[in-house]
Amino acid sequence: MAKVKLMGFELISLLSESKKIVEYLQKTGAVQFENAEDEELIKYKTVGIVSQLKKKYDATKKAYEILEEKCELKKSFIEKFNDCSEIEYSDYKLLTDKSEELFIKCVEILSVFDEIQKLKAEIISQQTLIDYYTPWAGLDIPMASKRTVTTNIFIGTFKNEYSKEELQLLIKEASETLDDVEIEIVSKEKMLTCAVFMCHRSSSEELGRVLRELGFVIPDKIAAKLPTKAAEDCRQEIEKLHKQIDELTAEIKKYGTYYSDIRFLSDYYTAQIDKYTAMENAASTEMAFYVRGYIPAAVSEEIKFEIENSYKAQMELYEPDYENEDVPVLLKNNSFAAGVEGITNMYSPPSNKDVDPNPIMSFFYYALFGLMLSDAGYGLLMVIGAIFAKKKLNFKGNMKKTADMILYCGIATVFWGAMFGGFFGDLIPTVCKTFLGMSEVPSLAIWMDPMTTVLSCFFTASFLA
Repeated sequence: MAKVKLMGFELISLLSESKKIVEYLQKTGAVQFENAEDEELIKYKTVGIVSQLKKKYDATKKAYEILEEKCELKKSFIEKFNDCSEIEYSDYKLLTDKSEELFIKCVEILSVFDEIQKLKAEIISQQTLIDYYTPWAGLDIPMASKRTVTTNIFIGTFKNEYSKEELQLLIKEASETLDDVEIEIVSKEKMLTCAVFMCHRSSSEELGRVLRELGFVIPDKIAAKLPTKAAEDCRQEIEKLHKQIDELTAEIKKYGTYYSDIRFLSDYYTAQIDKYTAMENAASTEMAFYVRGYIPAAVSEEIKFEIENSYKAQMELYEPDYENEDVPVLLKNNSFAAGVEGITNMYSPPSNKDVDPNPIMSFFYYALFGLMLSDAGYGLLMVIGAIFAKKKLNFKGNMKKTADMILYCGIATVFWGAMFGGFFGDLIPTVCKTFLGMSEVPSLAIWMDPMTTVLSCFFTASFLA
Protein backbone atom coordinates (compact mmCIF):
# COMPACT_ATOMS: atom_id res chain seq x y z
CA MET A 1 0.00 0.00 0.00
CA ALA A 2 1.25 3.47 -0.87
CA LYS A 3 -1.01 5.16 1.66
CA VAL A 4 0.66 6.18 4.91
CA LYS A 5 -0.94 5.06 8.15
CA LEU A 6 -2.14 8.02 10.19
CA MET A 7 -2.77 8.53 13.88
CA GLY A 8 -5.32 10.92 15.30
CA PHE A 9 -4.22 13.30 18.02
CA GLU A 10 -5.73 15.69 20.52
CA LEU A 11 -3.51 18.33 22.07
CA ILE A 12 -4.13 20.69 24.98
CA SER A 13 -1.67 23.27 26.28
CA LEU A 14 -1.40 26.64 27.95
CA LEU A 15 -2.87 29.38 25.78
CA SER A 16 0.39 31.33 26.01
CA GLU A 17 2.24 28.57 24.11
CA SER A 18 -0.34 28.01 21.38
CA LYS A 19 1.51 29.90 18.61
CA LYS A 20 4.82 28.17 19.36
CA ILE A 21 3.17 24.75 19.28
CA VAL A 22 1.39 25.43 15.97
CA GLU A 23 4.68 26.67 14.48
CA TYR A 24 6.47 23.50 15.63
CA LEU A 25 3.75 21.25 14.20
CA GLN A 26 3.93 23.16 10.91
CA LYS A 27 7.70 22.74 10.75
CA THR A 28 7.32 18.97 10.94
CA GLY A 29 5.41 19.16 7.65
CA ALA A 30 3.35 16.11 8.64
CA VAL A 31 0.27 17.50 10.40
CA GLN A 32 -3.29 17.86 9.19
CA PHE A 33 -5.36 20.06 11.52
CA GLU A 34 -9.06 19.36 11.95
CA ASN A 35 -11.80 21.72 13.07
CA ALA A 36 -12.18 21.57 16.86
CA GLU A 37 -15.93 22.00 17.35
CA ASP A 38 -17.13 22.40 20.94
CA GLU A 39 -19.86 24.67 22.29
CA GLU A 40 -17.94 25.27 25.52
CA LEU A 41 -14.75 26.37 23.79
CA ILE A 42 -13.92 29.70 22.17
CA LYS A 43 -13.14 29.52 18.45
CA TYR A 44 -10.24 31.52 17.07
CA LYS A 45 -11.13 34.30 14.63
CA THR A 46 -8.02 34.98 12.56
CA VAL A 47 -9.59 36.34 9.37
CA GLY A 48 -8.49 39.89 10.16
CA ILE A 49 -4.92 38.86 10.96
CA VAL A 50 -4.70 36.69 7.84
CA SER A 51 -6.00 39.58 5.73
CA GLN A 52 -3.32 41.92 7.11
CA LEU A 53 -0.61 39.32 6.58
CA LYS A 54 -1.72 38.84 2.97
CA LYS A 55 -1.42 42.59 2.38
CA LYS A 56 2.08 42.53 3.87
CA TYR A 57 2.97 39.54 1.70
CA ASP A 58 1.76 41.36 -1.43
CA ALA A 59 3.80 44.42 -0.44
CA THR A 60 7.02 42.45 0.15
CA LYS A 61 6.55 40.47 -3.07
CA LYS A 62 6.14 43.67 -5.07
CA ALA A 63 9.12 45.22 -3.26
CA TYR A 64 11.58 42.46 -4.19
CA GLU A 65 10.22 42.40 -7.76
CA ILE A 66 10.97 46.13 -7.96
CA LEU A 67 14.50 45.51 -6.65
CA GLU A 68 15.02 42.78 -9.25
CA GLU A 69 14.01 45.21 -12.00
CA LYS A 70 15.66 48.42 -10.83
CA CYS A 71 18.84 46.91 -9.40
CA GLU A 72 19.26 44.75 -12.53
CA LEU A 73 20.16 41.74 -10.43
CA LYS A 74 21.86 39.17 -12.62
CA LYS A 75 20.85 35.57 -12.11
CA SER A 76 22.40 32.55 -13.70
CA PHE A 77 20.26 30.18 -15.75
CA ILE A 78 20.12 27.74 -12.84
CA GLU A 79 19.27 30.43 -10.27
CA LYS A 80 16.23 31.48 -12.32
CA PHE A 81 14.73 28.05 -11.69
CA ASN A 82 16.18 27.51 -8.25
CA ASP A 83 14.71 30.04 -5.82
CA CYS A 84 14.83 27.68 -2.82
CA SER A 85 17.66 28.26 -0.38
CA GLU A 86 18.44 26.88 3.05
CA ILE A 87 18.93 29.13 6.04
CA GLU A 88 20.39 28.48 9.48
CA TYR A 89 17.96 28.70 12.38
CA SER A 90 20.03 31.44 14.02
CA ASP A 91 19.78 33.54 10.84
CA TYR A 92 16.08 32.74 10.61
CA LYS A 93 15.53 33.95 14.17
CA LEU A 94 17.54 37.11 13.51
CA LEU A 95 15.50 37.96 10.41
CA THR A 96 12.16 37.26 12.09
CA ASP A 97 13.14 39.56 14.96
CA LYS A 98 13.62 42.44 12.53
CA SER A 99 10.64 41.60 10.30
CA GLU A 100 8.91 44.91 11.09
CA GLU A 101 12.06 46.84 10.26
CA LEU A 102 12.32 45.00 6.94
CA PHE A 103 8.67 45.66 6.19
CA ILE A 104 9.25 49.39 6.71
CA LYS A 105 11.99 49.13 4.06
CA CYS A 106 9.44 47.52 1.73
CA VAL A 107 7.01 50.39 2.33
CA GLU A 108 9.78 52.90 1.55
CA ILE A 109 10.63 51.08 -1.68
CA LEU A 110 6.97 51.05 -2.74
CA SER A 111 6.64 54.75 -1.89
CA VAL A 112 9.60 55.66 -4.09
CA PHE A 113 8.31 53.38 -6.85
CA ASP A 114 4.89 55.07 -6.73
CA GLU A 115 6.61 58.43 -7.20
CA ILE A 116 8.39 57.04 -10.25
CA GLN A 117 5.09 55.83 -11.68
CA LYS A 118 3.52 59.27 -11.16
CA LEU A 119 6.45 60.90 -12.95
CA LYS A 120 6.11 58.45 -15.84
CA ALA A 121 2.42 59.30 -16.08
CA GLU A 122 3.35 63.01 -16.19
CA ILE A 123 5.84 62.29 -18.99
CA ILE A 124 3.05 60.68 -21.01
CA SER A 125 0.88 63.74 -20.32
CA GLN A 126 3.63 66.11 -21.50
CA GLN A 127 4.28 64.01 -24.59
CA THR A 128 0.55 64.16 -25.37
CA LEU A 129 0.74 67.97 -25.20
CA ILE A 130 3.69 67.95 -27.59
CA ASP A 131 1.68 65.84 -30.03
CA TYR A 132 -1.22 68.24 -29.54
CA TYR A 133 0.87 71.35 -30.29
CA THR A 134 2.76 69.84 -33.24
CA PRO A 135 0.07 70.58 -35.88
CA TRP A 136 0.11 74.21 -34.69
CA ALA A 137 3.85 74.66 -35.14
CA GLY A 138 3.27 77.12 -38.03
CA LEU A 139 1.12 79.44 -35.90
CA ASP A 140 2.97 82.71 -35.27
CA ILE A 141 0.66 84.02 -32.53
CA PRO A 142 -0.24 82.49 -29.15
CA MET A 143 -3.10 80.00 -29.28
CA ALA A 144 -4.87 81.99 -26.55
CA SER A 145 -5.14 85.04 -28.81
CA LYS A 146 -8.77 86.16 -29.17
CA ARG A 147 -8.77 89.75 -30.38
CA THR A 148 -6.84 92.85 -31.38
CA VAL A 149 -7.99 96.46 -31.11
CA THR A 150 -10.39 96.19 -34.05
CA THR A 151 -10.64 92.47 -34.85
CA ASN A 152 -11.67 89.15 -33.32
CA ILE A 153 -9.60 85.99 -33.80
CA PHE A 154 -10.92 82.43 -34.01
CA ILE A 155 -8.35 79.63 -33.67
CA GLY A 156 -9.52 76.04 -34.02
CA THR A 157 -9.87 72.87 -36.07
CA PHE A 158 -12.14 71.07 -38.51
CA LYS A 159 -12.47 67.28 -38.63
CA ASN A 160 -12.05 67.34 -42.41
CA GLU A 161 -9.33 68.51 -44.76
CA TYR A 162 -10.03 71.96 -46.21
CA SER A 163 -8.06 74.38 -48.31
CA LYS A 164 -8.26 78.15 -47.85
CA GLU A 165 -10.35 78.50 -50.99
CA GLU A 166 -12.80 75.81 -49.89
CA LEU A 167 -13.33 77.51 -46.53
CA GLN A 168 -13.86 80.90 -48.20
CA LEU A 169 -16.49 79.33 -50.45
CA LEU A 170 -18.27 77.61 -47.54
CA ILE A 171 -18.38 80.85 -45.54
CA LYS A 172 -19.70 82.80 -48.51
CA GLU A 173 -22.43 80.20 -49.07
CA ALA A 174 -23.41 80.30 -45.39
CA SER A 175 -23.51 84.11 -45.09
CA GLU A 176 -23.48 86.81 -47.74
CA THR A 177 -22.54 89.52 -45.24
CA LEU A 178 -19.17 88.02 -44.33
CA ASP A 179 -16.87 89.48 -46.94
CA ASP A 180 -14.06 90.71 -44.71
CA VAL A 181 -12.84 87.39 -43.22
CA GLU A 182 -9.15 86.63 -43.30
CA ILE A 183 -8.27 82.90 -43.29
CA GLU A 184 -4.94 81.20 -42.61
CA ILE A 185 -4.44 77.42 -42.83
CA VAL A 186 -1.81 76.49 -40.24
CA SER A 187 -1.72 72.78 -41.17
CA LYS A 188 -3.96 70.16 -42.67
CA GLU A 189 -4.10 66.42 -43.10
CA LYS A 190 -6.70 63.84 -44.04
CA MET A 191 -8.94 64.19 -40.98
CA LEU A 192 -7.77 67.50 -39.52
CA THR A 193 -7.46 71.12 -40.57
CA CYS A 194 -5.95 73.71 -38.22
CA ALA A 195 -7.05 77.21 -39.19
CA VAL A 196 -7.14 80.82 -37.99
CA PHE A 197 -10.00 83.20 -38.85
CA MET A 198 -9.87 86.97 -38.35
CA CYS A 199 -12.68 89.44 -38.91
CA HIS A 200 -13.84 92.90 -37.81
CA ARG A 201 -15.47 92.96 -34.41
CA SER A 202 -18.81 93.89 -35.95
CA SER A 203 -18.82 90.57 -37.86
CA SER A 204 -17.54 88.31 -35.10
CA GLU A 205 -20.94 87.08 -33.93
CA GLU A 206 -21.97 86.10 -37.46
CA LEU A 207 -18.63 84.43 -38.18
CA GLY A 208 -18.88 82.46 -34.92
CA ARG A 209 -22.32 81.17 -35.94
CA VAL A 210 -21.12 80.09 -39.40
CA LEU A 211 -18.04 78.36 -38.05
CA ARG A 212 -20.10 76.40 -35.51
CA GLU A 213 -22.36 75.21 -38.33
CA LEU A 214 -19.30 74.06 -40.28
CA GLY A 215 -18.07 71.98 -37.29
CA PHE A 216 -15.35 74.36 -36.14
CA VAL A 217 -13.88 73.30 -32.74
CA ILE A 218 -11.90 75.58 -30.44
CA PRO A 219 -8.96 73.70 -28.79
CA ASP A 220 -9.47 72.78 -25.14
CA LYS A 221 -5.72 73.01 -24.40
CA ILE A 222 -4.90 76.63 -25.22
CA ALA A 223 -1.34 77.81 -24.64
CA ALA A 224 -0.74 81.43 -23.69
CA LYS A 225 2.40 81.36 -25.81
CA LEU A 226 3.49 80.27 -29.25
CA PRO A 227 2.79 76.56 -29.87
CA THR A 228 6.46 75.95 -30.70
CA LYS A 229 7.46 77.54 -27.38
CA ALA A 230 4.80 75.56 -25.51
CA ALA A 231 6.05 72.30 -27.10
CA GLU A 232 9.65 73.19 -26.21
CA ASP A 233 8.62 73.84 -22.60
CA CYS A 234 7.02 70.38 -22.54
CA ARG A 235 10.26 68.83 -23.82
CA GLN A 236 12.25 70.59 -21.12
CA GLU A 237 9.75 69.39 -18.52
CA ILE A 238 10.15 65.82 -19.80
CA GLU A 239 13.93 66.12 -19.38
CA LYS A 240 13.45 67.27 -15.79
CA LEU A 241 11.07 64.40 -15.12
CA HIS A 242 13.57 61.88 -16.52
CA LYS A 243 16.25 63.29 -14.23
CA GLN A 244 13.93 62.94 -11.24
CA ILE A 245 13.18 59.35 -12.25
CA ASP A 246 16.91 58.61 -12.47
CA GLU A 247 17.43 60.07 -8.99
CA LEU A 248 14.56 58.01 -7.54
CA THR A 249 15.82 54.88 -9.31
CA ALA A 250 19.24 55.45 -7.76
CA GLU A 251 17.51 55.76 -4.39
CA ILE A 252 15.79 52.39 -4.92
CA LYS A 253 19.11 50.80 -5.86
CA LYS A 254 20.41 51.69 -2.40
CA TYR A 255 17.94 49.12 -1.04
CA GLY A 256 19.55 46.37 -3.14
CA THR A 257 21.43 45.07 -0.10
CA TYR A 258 18.07 44.16 1.46
CA TYR A 259 16.98 42.00 -1.49
CA SER A 260 17.67 38.60 0.08
CA ASP A 261 16.15 39.63 3.40
CA ILE A 262 12.99 40.89 1.71
CA ARG A 263 12.74 37.62 -0.26
CA PHE A 264 12.93 35.82 3.07
CA LEU A 265 10.29 38.16 4.53
CA SER A 266 7.79 37.18 1.83
CA ASP A 267 8.31 33.50 2.69
CA TYR A 268 7.99 34.36 6.39
CA TYR A 269 4.62 36.01 5.82
CA THR A 270 3.51 32.96 3.83
CA ALA A 271 4.34 30.76 6.83
CA GLN A 272 2.52 33.16 9.15
CA ILE A 273 -0.57 33.07 6.93
CA ASP A 274 -0.52 29.27 7.05
CA LYS A 275 -0.09 29.36 10.84
CA TYR A 276 -3.02 31.66 11.55
CA THR A 277 -5.18 29.86 8.98
CA ALA A 278 -4.44 26.61 10.82
CA MET A 279 -5.29 28.23 14.16
CA GLU A 280 -8.85 28.78 12.95
CA ASN A 281 -9.28 25.03 13.45
CA ALA A 282 -8.22 25.33 17.07
CA ALA A 283 -10.23 26.40 20.11
CA SER A 284 -9.45 27.64 23.59
CA THR A 285 -10.66 28.62 27.02
CA GLU A 286 -9.38 31.62 28.95
CA MET A 287 -6.22 29.69 29.89
CA ALA A 288 -5.97 26.60 27.68
CA PHE A 289 -5.51 25.85 23.99
CA TYR A 290 -7.01 22.83 22.22
CA VAL A 291 -6.36 21.43 18.76
CA ARG A 292 -6.88 18.09 17.03
CA GLY A 293 -5.83 16.44 13.79
CA TYR A 294 -3.83 13.66 12.19
CA ILE A 295 -0.13 12.83 11.91
CA PRO A 296 1.79 9.91 10.31
CA ALA A 297 2.00 6.97 12.67
CA ALA A 298 5.74 6.58 12.00
CA VAL A 299 6.58 9.94 13.59
CA SER A 300 3.65 10.28 15.99
CA GLU A 301 5.54 9.10 19.10
CA GLU A 302 8.51 11.33 18.29
CA ILE A 303 6.28 14.39 17.87
CA LYS A 304 4.37 13.53 21.06
CA PHE A 305 7.64 13.24 23.01
CA GLU A 306 8.92 16.58 21.65
CA ILE A 307 5.67 18.40 22.38
CA GLU A 308 5.34 17.14 25.95
CA ASN A 309 9.01 17.76 26.80
CA SER A 310 9.38 21.17 25.15
CA TYR A 311 6.07 22.76 26.05
CA LYS A 312 3.55 22.71 28.86
CA ALA A 313 1.21 20.50 26.88
CA GLN A 314 -0.40 17.08 26.79
CA MET A 315 -0.83 15.15 23.55
CA GLU A 316 -2.97 12.03 23.19
CA LEU A 317 -2.74 9.68 20.22
CA TYR A 318 -5.49 7.35 19.04
CA GLU A 319 -6.31 5.02 16.16
CA PRO A 320 -8.71 6.83 13.81
CA ASP A 321 -12.06 5.28 12.96
CA TYR A 322 -11.79 4.97 9.19
CA GLU A 323 -15.45 3.96 8.91
CA ASN A 324 -16.94 6.97 10.66
CA GLU A 325 -14.22 9.63 10.46
CA ASP A 326 -13.24 11.60 7.38
CA VAL A 327 -9.58 10.68 7.72
CA PRO A 328 -7.27 12.47 5.26
CA VAL A 329 -5.05 10.53 2.90
CA LEU A 330 -1.26 10.84 2.77
CA LEU A 331 0.46 9.10 -0.13
CA LYS A 332 4.04 7.88 -0.08
CA ASN A 333 5.26 6.40 -3.36
CA ASN A 334 8.66 5.87 -4.89
CA SER A 335 9.78 8.31 -7.58
CA PHE A 336 8.37 6.07 -10.34
CA ALA A 337 4.79 6.18 -9.05
CA ALA A 338 4.94 9.59 -7.35
CA GLY A 339 5.46 11.28 -10.71
CA VAL A 340 1.84 10.74 -11.73
CA GLU A 341 0.25 11.69 -8.39
CA GLY A 342 -0.46 15.16 -9.74
CA ILE A 343 -2.42 13.69 -12.64
CA THR A 344 -4.46 11.52 -10.27
CA ASN A 345 -5.18 14.48 -8.00
CA MET A 346 -6.41 16.51 -10.97
CA TYR A 347 -9.37 14.17 -11.20
CA SER A 348 -9.94 12.75 -7.73
CA PRO A 349 -7.40 11.61 -5.13
CA PRO A 350 -8.16 8.26 -3.47
CA SER A 351 -10.18 8.35 -0.28
CA ASN A 352 -9.13 6.52 2.89
CA LYS A 353 -11.23 3.52 1.73
CA ASP A 354 -9.74 3.33 -1.78
CA VAL A 355 -6.58 1.73 -3.11
CA ASP A 356 -3.89 4.09 -4.36
CA PRO A 357 -3.99 3.71 -8.19
CA ASN A 358 -0.66 5.46 -8.84
CA PRO A 359 1.71 2.42 -8.72
CA ILE A 360 -0.30 0.64 -11.44
CA MET A 361 -1.33 3.72 -13.40
CA SER A 362 2.23 5.05 -13.59
CA PHE A 363 3.46 2.04 -15.59
CA PHE A 364 0.72 2.37 -18.21
CA TYR A 365 0.99 6.16 -18.32
CA TYR A 366 4.73 6.09 -19.06
CA ALA A 367 4.36 3.21 -21.51
CA LEU A 368 1.55 4.85 -23.48
CA PHE A 369 3.24 8.26 -23.43
CA GLY A 370 6.39 6.73 -24.91
CA LEU A 371 4.34 4.77 -27.44
CA MET A 372 2.57 7.91 -28.66
CA LEU A 373 5.75 9.99 -29.00
CA SER A 374 8.04 7.06 -29.90
CA ASP A 375 11.07 9.10 -30.92
CA ALA A 376 14.40 8.25 -29.29
CA GLY A 377 15.85 11.69 -30.06
CA TYR A 378 13.14 13.64 -28.29
CA GLY A 379 13.08 11.08 -25.49
CA LEU A 380 16.81 11.52 -24.98
CA LEU A 381 16.35 15.30 -24.67
CA MET A 382 13.65 14.73 -22.03
CA VAL A 383 15.92 12.39 -20.06
CA ILE A 384 18.88 14.78 -20.17
CA GLY A 385 16.71 17.75 -19.17
CA ALA A 386 15.10 15.87 -16.28
CA ILE A 387 18.43 14.57 -14.94
CA PHE A 388 19.91 18.07 -15.17
CA ALA A 389 16.94 19.53 -13.27
CA LYS A 390 17.13 16.87 -10.54
CA LYS A 391 20.88 17.30 -10.09
CA LYS A 392 21.30 21.07 -10.39
CA LEU A 393 17.98 22.54 -9.28
CA ASN A 394 16.74 22.31 -5.74
CA PHE A 395 13.29 21.00 -6.67
CA LYS A 396 11.04 19.86 -3.87
CA GLY A 397 7.49 18.64 -3.55
CA ASN A 398 5.41 18.75 -6.72
CA MET A 399 8.24 20.17 -8.82
CA LYS A 400 10.42 17.18 -7.96
CA LYS A 401 7.57 14.81 -8.84
CA THR A 402 7.12 16.58 -12.19
CA ALA A 403 10.83 16.17 -12.95
CA ASP A 404 10.54 12.44 -12.14
CA MET A 405 7.53 12.12 -14.44
CA ILE A 406 9.42 13.78 -17.32
CA LEU A 407 12.40 11.48 -16.69
CA TYR A 408 10.37 8.27 -16.89
CA CYS A 409 8.33 9.55 -19.84
CA GLY A 410 11.63 10.25 -21.59
CA ILE A 411 12.96 6.76 -20.84
CA ALA A 412 9.77 5.20 -22.24
CA THR A 413 10.01 7.43 -25.31
CA VAL A 414 13.62 6.35 -25.92
CA PHE A 415 12.57 2.70 -25.61
CA TRP A 416 9.70 2.92 -28.10
CA GLY A 417 11.77 5.14 -30.38
CA ALA A 418 14.43 2.42 -30.53
CA MET A 419 11.78 -0.24 -31.16
CA PHE A 420 10.31 1.74 -34.07
CA GLY A 421 13.55 3.29 -35.36
CA GLY A 422 12.56 6.92 -34.77
CA PHE A 423 15.32 9.46 -34.05
CA PHE A 424 14.20 13.04 -34.60
CA GLY A 425 11.81 11.74 -37.22
CA ASP A 426 13.66 10.47 -40.29
CA LEU A 427 16.78 12.55 -39.59
CA ILE A 428 19.30 9.67 -39.89
CA PRO A 429 17.93 8.19 -43.16
CA THR A 430 17.75 11.68 -44.68
CA VAL A 431 21.35 12.48 -43.73
CA CYS A 432 22.54 9.11 -45.08
CA LYS A 433 20.80 9.61 -48.44
CA THR A 434 21.41 13.35 -48.90
CA PHE A 435 24.91 13.84 -47.52
CA LEU A 436 26.46 10.37 -47.55
CA GLY A 437 25.02 9.26 -50.91
CA MET A 438 23.71 5.93 -49.61
CA SER A 439 21.04 4.46 -51.88
CA GLU A 440 19.76 2.06 -49.24
CA VAL A 441 19.70 2.83 -45.53
CA PRO A 442 19.48 -0.10 -43.11
CA SER A 443 16.45 0.03 -40.81
CA LEU A 444 17.13 1.36 -37.33
CA ALA A 445 14.03 -0.27 -35.87
CA ILE A 446 14.64 -3.10 -33.43
CA TRP A 447 11.07 -4.35 -33.83
CA MET A 448 9.48 -2.73 -36.88
CA ASP A 449 9.28 0.49 -38.85
CA PRO A 450 5.66 1.67 -38.59
CA MET A 451 5.94 3.77 -41.76
CA THR A 452 6.75 0.78 -43.96
CA THR A 453 5.32 -2.21 -42.11
CA VAL A 454 1.94 -0.71 -41.30
CA LEU A 455 1.51 0.84 -44.75
CA SER A 456 2.44 -2.40 -46.53
CA CYS A 457 -0.06 -4.31 -44.42
CA PHE A 458 -2.70 -1.67 -45.24
CA PHE A 459 -2.13 -1.87 -49.00
CA THR A 460 -2.04 -5.70 -48.94
CA ALA A 461 -5.35 -5.82 -47.08
CA SER A 462 -6.84 -3.30 -49.54
CA PHE A 463 -5.65 -5.38 -52.55
CA LEU A 464 -7.08 -8.60 -51.12
CA ALA A 465 -10.37 -6.89 -50.36
